[in-house]
Amino acid sequence: MTGLAAACPALVTLDVSGNRLECLAGAPPTVDTLRAAGNPLTRLINLPPSLVTLDVTGCGLGDAGELEAALAAAPRLRALYASGNPAASALGRLRLLAACPGLSYLDDGPVTGGDRAAAAALARGGGGAGAPPARGGGGGGAWRSFLSC
Repeated sequence: MTGLAAACPALVTLDVSGNRLECLAGAPPTVDTLRAAGNPLTRLINLPPSLVTLDVTGCGLGDAGELEAALAAAPRLRALYASGNPAASALGRLRLLAACPGLSYLDDGPVTGGDRAAAAALARGGGGAGAPPARGGGGGGAWRSFLSC
């Protein structure tokens, strides 16, 4: 991904929505908004730590554990759009919030205090309704390095 970062050193917003991408890896570290909705994604790898907004709506991400790990590696993430992904459905709203404690917006609405409290209880091992266990399984040169996993 160093090619894209070198070509666009101040890149903040990257929109690759509606392509046929199966994997996103190594977005430049300056990216804070990544839109990848409508791609047949199977993997998210090395999300930039600067990421604030991520849209992977309708991408078909299937590995709940991998999604949870990828999101946890993005500590500044505040808005996540992940509906239409089996992995997001398997994790449920509370597990997504536990993986991303800084989220203020998830899919179709703001994160409430009640959501946050339930996610914190889940993270401490308290379980909670609507939080099924994670399930595995499922399903140019600079651009090539970004898109190949």
